[in-house]
Amino acid sequence: MKIIHCCFGNEHYLDTWGYQQNTLPLYHAKLGHETIVIASNDVFPKNAGNELITSIKAKGDKYYNGPVRVIRCPSWNHNNVHLQKAKGLFSILKKEKPDIVFFHGSMNFSLSSCIRYRKRHPESSLFVDSHADTLNVNANKCYRWLYFNFLWSFLHHYYQKTVDKYFGVTIGRCLFLREYFHIKNNNVELLPIGADVDTANLITYDRIALREHFGLNESDVVIVHGGKLDSRKGTADLIRVYRELKAKKYSNLRLVLFGKIIDERIPPLLDSDIIVHNWLSRVQVFELFKMADLAVWPVHHTTLIEDCVASGLPYLIRKTTTTQHLINSDLFLQTLSATELEEKIDRFIEDMDLHQYGAALLKMKDEISYYSIAEKVVRYHYAIHHV
Repeated sequence: MKIIHCCFGNEHYLDTWGYQQNTLPLYHAKLGHETIVIASNDVFPKNAGNELITSIKAKGDKYYNGPVRVIRCPSWNHNNVHLQKAKGLFSILKKEKPDIVFFHGSMNFSLSSCIRYRKRHPESSLFVDSHADTLNVNANKCYRWLYFNFLWSFLHHYYQKTVDKYFGVTIGRCLFLREYFHIKNNNVELLPIGADVDTANLITYDRIALREHFGLNESDVVIVHGGKLDSRKGTADLIRVYRELKAKKYSNLRLVLFGKIIDERIPPLLDSDIIVHNWLSRVQVFELFKMADLAVWPVHHTTLIEDCVASGLPYLIRKTTTTQHLINSDLFLQTLSATELEEKIDRFIEDMDLHQYGAALLKMKDEISYYSIAEKVVRYHYAIHHV
């Protein structure tokens, strides 16, 4: 089977990154399908860095990234990600004749080329996923109304007649598709961001060696927390709770932060007792997760949670529409209260020797492994065409 993933607009395809639009194509290839990514050759996110962008451009417009064939094409309006449209996308689809077209992102004008292809090839399937919700879209009400409620709601009114299935990567993003674009309920399904189990399995060093590498002792109770460290991550509150627990009860408690510090409240709270790393590679993140005891994100979803699942690391997160499908035990946060955060971390440390979270993590790992997610997409294709 030939599967093409289209990655335009905000859903960039960067060869070394680990977002869903990178990893899902890789696992389709690992399942034995001929897998192609079509992406832009002139639109890249600002935080990608010049070195990575230069290395990608040096490969040309046709190359392999592991087992995945990559085709890059120019764009109309490449300086405005909201108005971008791929040049020549329909011609590429027409030439390649994919069985499945998977379009990442629900708000890019390149989708019209995929609609055109699907209409001319009724034996194929067209899937669209959405990473947008009310937490990560523009907060300006006028912008929301014009761009979402008017423009894209109008377009999807027609598109959904041809799109075989819309996928939200969280429950909140499924709700966004229904509320803002008025996609019919039976045409929206949850297809969660997956767990990159193969990359996690590359880490073969034992726990003691990994702890020595990160400057930690075997007897330490290690909490990790990372990403873009701002108010949306709840980093400042986590540091305060960590200090309370360490002072009152657990002298061997250690906190490891990694990523980019954005919240100005964080630096004054740091000292030599807290280990701080900048951005880490994906392998380094998995190394960190393999040696830790608990990961904590007390406010919003981050794709690092799925990396915890792949690593087998217990995590403490707040239950919201973007995380509730990842709640795998009774250890979760219901509020933004620092008191509740302290109570739940304390409870986890007290219960560590019971290993009660292991079975729940294994079940979650099976459910959202990228192998499972990739197979689910293929099963939808077969169900549509009753093969």
